[in-house]
Amino acid sequence: MSGFGNEFSSEDPRCPGALPQGQNNPQVCAYGLYAEQLSGSAFTCPRSSNKRSWLYRILPSVCHKPFLPLDQGSLTHNWDEAEPEPNQLRWKPFEIPTASQKKLDFVTGMNTLCGAGEPRSRNGLAVHIFTCNTSMVNRSVSHMFVIPQQGKLLITTEFGKLLVDINEICVIQELTVWLTHGISLCPLHQGLEGAKLKGVAGKGTQSSIEAARGSSPRDMQACSPFNVAAWHGNYAPYNWAVATNVASIRLTAHQSRNCMSEFMGLIKGHYEAKEQGFLPGGATLHSMMTPHGPDAECFEKASTSKLEPERIAEGTMVRRSKTSFDSQLVCHGGSRDRK
Repeated sequence: MSGFGNEFSSEDPRCPGALPQGQNNPQVCAYGLYAEQLSGSAFTCPRSSNKRSWLYRILPSVCHKPFLPLDQGSLTHNWDEAEPEPNQLRWKPFEIPTASQKKLDFVTGMNTLCGAGEPRSRNGLAVHIFTCNTSMVNRSVSHMFVIPQQGKLLITTEFGKLLVDINEICVIQELTVWLTHGISLCPLHQGLEGAKLKGVAGKGTQSSIEAARGSSPRDMQACSPFNVAAWHGNYAPYNWAVATNVASIRLTAHQSRNCMSEFMGLIKGHYEAKEQGFLPGGATLHSMMTPHGPDAECFEKASTSKLEPERIAEGTMVRRSKTSFDSQLVCHGGSRDRK
């Protein structure tokens, strides 16, 4: 399936006819399935901006036990716990322990670095770094833009499976969902157009985490959340090959002061403005109106090089996120190998 915003449909080959024809909610669904609508926009949105999908499930999602608190670990949305940090910040690559040292799945290996906004009003964002060495079991996450930095991610969603490689991004809408090492951008507002994620979960009891809303409730249910026999719509998780769909543009070596916060991670290769200190797996944060730019060596090289066509950034992938929110560090985020 390809194409942003397109209408898609899928049906389990073991259940032919599970997908209704010409309607969304038949009086009786095939195989005794339950019709369930997943909405990503207001019901009254114009057709061009209406985000929704219909899923046909063995059991409806409402079949769950009461939500319970879940330990949030290093996830937080408290942006006032540390003093504002206006300086230019850079993190060294984050260490990934081996499974024999400490088992970490996507949730337990996630650490909040910075963010802004208020999750209950769904206005803001949070930036997390995740370091995983173990697949998630009986656990799921949602509403995230995920960028792997090492290893492939096999992500199971209610809509099917996604294999996400380096140089790709993944978007998981507000579904139930899974994951190695990378950056997770967690928007606190509706209408994420970039990417999201869904995770590997086992059979039996499932639990979900909704960090985007400022809390981590645990939802227990006796059946798998991946019990979908068919679906159709335009609101579904996806991955996108950045390396083959983004042009490389070389900018002149200039200094900057911006009206936005800028968080950047080096996925692989080298970044010419900071070749020595900015390493794959590392990250930088330039706060609103904080001066920043290339180092002296890069400036000199760009100022004296011959002006002729050349190949640039070969083997390099950088992820840069800009936001009008004034991103603030959290306590543990500001103390982790900052340089």
